Amino acid sequence: MSVSIIQCKRLGKSPTTNDGQPQPLRVVLQSAAIAKDIVSSAKYLRHSVDEYIRGNVFINADLTRAEAEAA
Repeated sequence: MSVSIIQCKRLGKSPTTNDGQPQPLRVVLQSAAIAKDIVSSAKYLRHSVDEYIRGNVFINADLTRAEAEAA
């Protein structure tokens, strides 16, 4: 499956001032259907053979600022 990324932007504070927390990344895709497919497949990352991916890569649906802070 080919995915077209329209825009990609880092959110929040830089990693050096973020207390070791990963810096969120906002990715805008070509369509909502593609985004929905990716979010629904994100659970498979927890079964990756790569330990770094298993523990550090997370894909979430688009959230408002309040929703993101609560999460």
